[in-house]
Amino acid sequence: MTFSSSDRPVRTQAGRARIEGGYTADQFEIDWANRKATCPEGKESSGWGEYANEDRGPYVKVRFSTATCQACPSQSLCTRAKKSGRQLIMQAGKQHKALSTIRAKMEGEDGKRLYQKRAGVEGTLSQAVRALGLRQTRYIGLAKIHLQHLATAAAINLTRINNWLMDIPLARTRTSQFAALGP
Repeated sequence: MTFSSSDRPVRTQAGRARIEGGYTADQFEIDWANRKATCPEGKESSGWGEYANEDRGPYVKVRFSTATCQACPSQSLCTRAKKSGRQLIMQAGKQHKALSTIRAKMEGEDGKRLYQKRAGVEGTLSQAVRALGLRQTRYIGLAKIHLQHLATAAAINLTRINNWLMDIPLARTRTSQFAALGP
């Protein structure tokens, strides 16, 4: 299996998606042509705004009325807001559909296997960034930067060979403070 640009891991959805049975933005039906969204309970949105900023690019903010959300029996699965209705903030149009497709792909077994392969590469990149300062170049000019990257890669290889010859074990994955309290 090989990686393509569509196989990059994407951030999982925040908010109510973290609780069991919580409603994610992907569960809302989005009618892009009429600028309306319908929640999983069948209620329509009351507001739609299109915005853009430098960091995020174009995005859409969809609002549901306070009265509709307060009366909904599934409010706890949808929003924590006490004085307003649910708001969805999503990428505009095609970007939203692409993100939804990638999230669905990454949650399946094939996606998890694919990400396990990627995790090994990310460990190498993390080592290069943290231990060898890969994010900043010391030189100006493509040829000199390329040479620095080659030297960084050689340094990673030499470090790993040395650790293997000296029987220095690989670093263990960090255990969170909460997990350390368990048995």
